[in-house]
Amino acid sequence: MTTRSRKSILESPWYWVYAFSAIGLALLVLIGPKFAQRQAQQENQHQARQRAQQIQMGKQPTVEPSTVDNRIIQLKPLFIFLIVLLTVAWIVTWYTHFFRQRRSGCSGDTIDPEQEIS
Repeated sequence: MTTRSRKSILESPWYWVYAFSAIGLALLVLIGPKFAQRQAQQENQHQARQRAQQIQMGKQPTVEPSTVDNRIIQLKPLFIFLIVLLTVAWIVTWYTHFFRQRRSGCSGDTIDPEQEIS
């Protein structure tokens, strides 16, 4: 009796891309506000140095101070990247593991017709 083993979903690299991008997205949602405050603080420090240098050179400061809502470095590109990655990985995982196996009628263990006659 020959059996054909069904590939586990855990063996799929797309499943792991899906899992890690979901975890990354969840962590980004949790850490995002703390990052925004820290980034605004760092940008303010940098802009204060720029303003001080402009004042020393006799120029009027032109740099607007950063706020939590108005930062130079945002997390939106990372959010978008993780959402797209999560969506693509979920679609590919679902298609390869569930949809294609349902269409082919693979139920896991199958019997080889040549060896069925004994």
